[in-house]
Amino acid sequence: MSSISRRCFLAGSLGGAALLPGELFADADRAGATKWPENFFLSENFAPVHEEVTADDLPVRGKIPPELNGMYLRNGPNPQFPPLGNYHWFDGDGMIHGVRFADGRASYMNRYVRTAGWKKEHEAGQALWTGFADPVELKDVTARLIRGESPFKNTANTALVWHHGKLLALWELGFPHELLLPGLETKGLYSFGGALRHAMTAHPKIDARTGEMMVIGYSPLPPFLQYSVIDRTGRVTHTTPVPVRRPVFMHDFAITEQYTVLLELPAVFDPYSSGRGGEFVRFDADHGARIGLLPRHGTGDEIRWFEIEACFVYHVLNAFEQDGKVHLFACRMPNYPKAFGMSATVSVEDFGEIFDRSRPVMYRWTCDLETGNVQEEPLDDAMAEYPRFDDRVTGRTTRYGYVISADPYSSSLLQYELPIGRVRRHFFGRGRMAGETVFAPRPEGTTEEDGWLITYVYDRADEASECVVIDARDITASPVARIRLPQRVPYGFHALWVDGAVL
Repeated sequence: MSSISRRCFLAGSLGGAALLPGELFADADRAGATKWPENFFLSENFAPVHEEVTADDLPVRGKIPPELNGMYLRNGPNPQFPPLGNYHWFDGDGMIHGVRFADGRASYMNRYVRTAGWKKEHEAGQALWTGFADPVELKDVTARLIRGESPFKNTANTALVWHHGKLLALWELGFPHELLLPGLETKGLYSFGGALRHAMTAHPKIDARTGEMMVIGYSPLPPFLQYSVIDRTGRVTHTTPVPVRRPVFMHDFAITEQYTVLLELPAVFDPYSSGRGGEFVRFDADHGARIGLLPRHGTGDEIRWFEIEACFVYHVLNAFEQDGKVHLFACRMPNYPKAFGMSATVSVEDFGEIFDRSRPVMYRWTCDLETGNVQEEPLDDAMAEYPRFDDRVTGRTTRYGYVISADPYSSSLLQYELPIGRVRRHFFGRGRMAGETVFAPRPEGTTEEDGWLITYVYDRADEASECVVIDARDITASPVARIRLPQRVPYGFHALWVDGAVL
C-alpha cells in the first residue's frame, strides 16, 4: 500500500527542517482559498500545487527495471501566493519534483526551493514581487544591478545541475541555490566559495572526461557577457568578459572538446521600452546573429565569430568538432516568440497561434574553421523543444538526440539520428502532455541508447500525472513503466538524472 506523508512547512532554517503539519497552508486552505487571478499561466496544468508531498511504493503499470537506480528531478515555477501584476510563467517560485528509483520501486517527493524571496513572501503571507511581464523602471533596474542585485526575485525555478558532489537549482539572472539529497532541502545561495562573480546560466555544460563545467552569465549592463570555467572540484579556474555588440538574452550555449560555442542572437534587452509598457526583451533582426567559438580557456578577445541568419534559440542539443568543422544542433525559431511576453491576456488559442509563428525546429549549423563559412539547414520540420541526449557525450560526437514535439493538447518524443534527422517517434497519447525527457544510462552500458528515457506526463482527461519510463533502444514501444504520482505535477522547465551511486 502506498505510504504518503503530506508535509506542510513554515519557512524554516536553511537546513530545511520539517515543522508542524498545517503551518504552511493549513492543508492548502491558506493558498487555495485565496482568490487567484484568471491567467493562462495559472490555469489547467500551469496552475500550482500547494502541498509538499512524500510518497513511497508508488503504483506502477508495467515493471520498473530493477537495475534502474537514481533520481529523476524536474524544476519548474510554482507560485506560493496569488501573484502581483501581470503574472508570467517564468515568475513562479522554484519547486522540485523528484522520483527515486531503487530495487524496482519508486517514491516521490516535491519541495519548494526556499530562496530568500520565498521566505520573505511566506513571512508576509503574500506576494511581494512583480514579474517579467510587468513594466520596470530603468532607474530601479540600474540601481539594483549596480548593487549586484537582480531586478527580479531569484526564484531558482529553471533547471538543475549535479557537479562536484552538489545539486544546484539554477536561475540565470543570479547565483544558484544548493539543495541536499535525497531530501531536497534548501541549503542556500551558492557562489563557489565567492569565486563566481557573475550570474550563472541555467544551462551549464559539463565535459564528462575532464569534469570541467563551463558557465556563462549575461546582463543588461556592461559587461554584457561573462564566461567561466569551473574544475571538477568546484574551483573557478578561469573567468573572462566576452565582447558582444549589445546586451542580448543568451539562454543557452554549447561546448566542444576545444571550444565554447556562444550564440549572439537579436533578442535584445530594452529596459527603456519596458518602462513605457513595452517588452523587456525584443527581437531586432537588424542587430544580426552570429555564432562565436571561444577557446575553452581563452580570453574574450580570442573569440571567432561566424555570421548567420537572424533567428532565436532557447535550447541547444549539442555541438562537436569533426573534419575541421564545428557542428551545432539546436532548436531554431525564426524570431523571439512574443507569446513569452504575454500572460494575463493570452488564451490557449492566442498562445498556440503566436507560438506557431515562432515554431522551433531541429537545426544544424556547420562552421568551417578553415574558410569561415557557415552552412545552415533544418533537420526536420516538426516542432521540437527541450532537446536532450546522453550527457556523457556533451561536446563530443553524438549519435542520438531527443526532443518533445507538441500541439496544444498532445505531445510526442522524437528521436533524431545525427546528422540524418528524425528516425523514431513515441506518441504519449491524445490529451497527454510530456515534459523534458532525460536519458538514464544502464549500468555498464556502452552506447547512447543503452538506457532509459524518463519524463513526467500530464493526462488532461483525469487531471493526473505519471512518471513514464521508456526503453531508449526502442522508443516506439510502449513504456516499460508508468508510475502513478500522488499529485499533479504542473508544467515545468528542465530535468536532471542523478545516479543512485551518489544518493
